[in-house]
Amino acid sequence: MGVEFMNKEMVRDLFEYRDDNLWWRERPNNRIDMSKPAGTVKPRGHRDIKVKGKQYKAHRLIWLYVHGKFPDGHIDHVNGKPLDNRIENLRDVTQQENNKNARKRKDNTSGHVGVCWAKRDEKWRAQIAVDGKREYLGYFNVLEDAVAARQAASIEHGFHPNHGRD
Repeated sequence: MGVEFMNKEMVRDLFEYRDDNLWWRERPNNRIDMSKPAGTVKPRGHRDIKVKGKQYKAHRLIWLYVHGKFPDGHIDHVNGKPLDNRIENLRDVTQQENNKNARKRKDNTSGHVGVCWAKRDEKWRAQIAVDGKREYLGYFNVLEDAVAARQAASIEHGFHPNHGRD
């Protein structure tokens, strides 16, 4: 994930980990509201914290705070909620593993991950992407059949049970 500036001692000197968030131990500047967790919630839902001009994801700093080192890969929020930084909700995973616990896309029209209406064929199409490769699972007249095919493929490929949830 690249070279990180922060280390275990620094994160523990600057922050306290309580209520599943990092809190500044001392006010770094007058604009900081000490009654709120450190950092800013970004549009994608994660909390970012700026330290000495460098931005960090709060969940990565929490991992460092608890485990004494940065994660080897990506941090996955098991329940899919990016502000839920309880340590038991965080896991160190590869990008491929993280993709297997992704939320349903906002532009999803079928209500089910990996299933869409194929206008040209006038059928439901089921598909899954595994390790960057798309696998088409078939075309179906009935939505429930396409959903069942996608769910079976998700289990076969080891997707997290929360994959595709809102």
